[in-house]
Amino acid sequence: MKIVKTVVKTLVILLLGFLIGVIYDDKDNRALSLEEKHILRELVSLANKTINDIHCEYYDNNGLIEKPLVADYLTKYLLFSYYQYKNANIHFYCDEDSKCYFSFGIEKWIGNESSSRFLLFSYDKEKQVIDSKSFSCIDLP
Repeated sequence: MKIVKTVVKTLVILLLGFLIGVIYDDKDNRALSLEEKHILRELVSLANKTINDIHCEYYDNNGLIEKPLVADYLTKYLLFSYYQYKNANIHFYCDEDSKCYFSFGIEKWIGNESSSRFLLFSYDKEKQVIDSKSFSCIDLP
């Protein structure tokens, strides 16, 4: 029981840190809209949902995670944001068709190579909810 409480507390702290970091970190000198903030809060609330369309790799102490969760993506983002990468890029955007992406990565980190990880999902503007079955993850070398 103690272990469960500790895990839950840790997850809540990580998710709050993620949310605060995304809301207040303004790398593009662009403030997040109220709708974007709502979408990010919704994303955090869906941390236990599986990423169905997987084109990226997640590892834990036991090896490759076959069915990664949204929480795995958010955890990787938190670890990434912990380091002060000079060429870091972090983006969050939803287009007019309610297709959203949240990405992070490094531009030109080895020679001219870059890498980015994307979490893609659909957001229903009328209902103000994320389609929990629409999660997709893509790694770009």
